[in-house]
Amino acid sequence: ENIAANFLKFAKLTRPRDVFIFYYAGHGRTLKDENGNPVFYLVSSNVGVLEQDETVKKDGLSGLQMINFSKKIRSGKQMFLFDACESGSVAKAFARIQKDTGGHILYAAASNQLAYEFSSLGHGVFTYTLLKTLEDNKKLNVSLLSGGMDFLLEELRPKYNLIDQTFGYYRTIEAPNFTIKSM
Repeated sequence: ENIAANFLKFAKLTRPRDVFIFYYAGHGRTLKDENGNPVFYLVSSNVGVLEQDETVKKDGLSGLQMINFSKKIRSGKQMFLFDACESGSVAKAFARIQKDTGGHILYAAASNQLAYEFSSLGHGVFTYTLLKTLEDNKKLNVSLLSGGMDFLLEELRPKYNLIDQTFGYYRTIEAPNFTIKSM
């Protein structure tokens, strides 16, 4: 409810020249809708049991709901970052309706993968590479951020045995690339 309320709050505050960035680190699940399409759900602390599909559908926040919220946000530049298991299915949802919404989506795992965490990194692998890429680069746009994160993932792969870890980046046709960091 808080996430939904804040999306609606930003929808009222943003203007076309603004940049909207949504970051989520937590649990995620991909479940099938009535047509067999994969639907990503943010599984926040209000969801009782992660393994109960009906509870996740009822109490989680679906990727489709987030897309509908993003349509109401008037900023011309939007970026969504998901450090959650199975989060790749949210990009598939954006791709299905890309004519209605423009944005960049970076996600930690394919729709059937886990998003790994290691205490030695202090974060999940996705968040670690995100923060490290931002720290190590004076100038970045969204595409360079994604590439830098992928480069770091390749460095971490042998050390943490990340055989099947895959980050994803999706950019809708209407989404302009934009500067994230410039010093």
